[in-house]
Amino acid sequence: MFSVLFNNSIFIKNNDIYVSGRNSAGAALLWKNNGSLTQPVFTETILPNGSYGFSVFVSDNIVYVAGYDANTNQG
Repeated sequence: MFSVLFNNSIFIKNNDIYVSGRNSAGAALLWKNNGSLTQPVFTETILPNGSYGFSVFVSDNIVYVAGYDANTNQG
């Protein structure tokens, strides 16, 4: 079952749609439609709670998601 998505970015390459944002549990989320624009079947990747995906970009079959993880200790 898929999470509720708060969308921040959509990227389309060939027949793939990528969506990044955050789910209702407070975790960064990346959805990909697996190559069908007419009948998309999305898979999702969820990162830890406290993270957020602001932007998604695909180049040479590498998916980049820009965002932050509030659980990371820096400083």
